[in-house]
Amino acid sequence: MQFIGIIFLLVIGSQQVDSSLFGPQITQALGAKTPTRGICGQTCPNWYNLLAFPRKVIDVKVLITCPLRIRAKVEITNPADGQKDYFSVEGSVCQNGFDQYAADAVCRSLGQGFAAFVINRPPPSNPNTPHNKCFLLYKEDPTEIPCTFLQSFSNCPANAINLLSCNQTRLFEHQCAGNMHVNVICL
Repeated sequence: MQFIGIIFLLVIGSQQVDSSLFGPQITQALGAKTPTRGICGQTCPNWYNLLAFPRKVIDVKVLITCPLRIRAKVEITNPADGQKDYFSVEGSVCQNGFDQYAADAVCRSLGQGFAAFVINRPPPSNPNTPHNKCFLLYKEDPTEIPCTFLQSFSNCPANAINLLSCNQTRLFEHQCAGNMHVNVICL
């Protein structure tokens, strides 16, 4: 296990990895306690790929609207052979930049009409609820990542059909404190 930890530190510290894409949360999660099928279950050989290969968000799915929680699907591409792989990250949306167009995009993605939204919402009262956690999901191995917010969205076009159409921060990069949740109500 120590050998694997050293490999991850080398990978994270190398110039190939843009660690700001995931921030220190992933790094902490790599050293955190994980379930027996966690990080080094069947997926250990693939973690290097998740951290080092070029990646982009290809889908954003709304999981719940109050507080707004999403799952971002990320595509990674092996530069040597072009082979693609996928993983997802799940967490809450930070209010910075969130506006009526973003709220409309949330509701459109759910097949609903008019949207209203409220910002500066306090976090849920129970710190053990999923609203106060982020998850990295790869194959059958979910890993909890210590964080409150996944990302922020801004400058959505008026006709956006989902949050992927909006400008978005890199995953885990935002300027939100714990009480900056967004609640969206679709009417």
